[in-house]
Amino acid sequence: TITVTEPEEIALNTTKNISDISAFGVASYKFIPEKDGTYVFYSFDNDCDTYGYVFNSDTEEIDHNDDAGNNNNFSIKFNAEAGEVYYLSARRYNQDSDGGYSICVKEYVEATEIKLTAEATEGKPGKRIKITGTLLPENADANVSWSVSDENIIEIWEIFNNEEEGKGCIIQLKKEGTATVTARTDGGLSTTCTITVES
Repeated sequence: TITVTEPEEIALNTTKNISDISAFGVASYKFIPEKDGTYVFYSFDNDCDTYGYVFNSDTEEIDHNDDAGNNNNFSIKFNAEAGEVYYLSARRYNQDSDGGYSICVKEYVEATEIKLTAEATEGKPGKRIKITGTLLPENADANVSWSVSDENIIEIWEIFNNEEEGKGCIIQLKKEGTATVTARTDGGLSTTCTITVES
């Protein structure tokens, strides 16, 4: 059970860094939107698994989430009315965990396209290549999943999702051949990048 006390207000697109709260301590903020719309409350830059909640002005839970964001981050999309009070709360998921994380609330902008940029499209076995996904229009939001067509040729080595690097993955080349990397949003958009592994 989460008990919400009257917290400080958080403004739209303002980052709050959480680092000095005990394992099951809750960081809570009051959010008052200036216009009707859909908003996203999410965590990022995390050193631990995070869990988030959204409550209405009567502290009734609207939604909660664990891992809808990448890398054990929560992401909650919710509809809000102008001038109404909403309470946004976050905590570490595990009691025995430590480490910090950041939270933010922003207006939801639906993605209409995703583009991929690869540091390289070919290389020898053992090489790692960073691939970044860009959502359009600017400031669009979506969760992105990553997959490869043949894990014998290339594999996903790391997935990242943070403010500095954006959304993307690092692949590792394994053996000679050609395979594709696919980025897919939770809204059904997808695009691919072809990678060639040389002998």
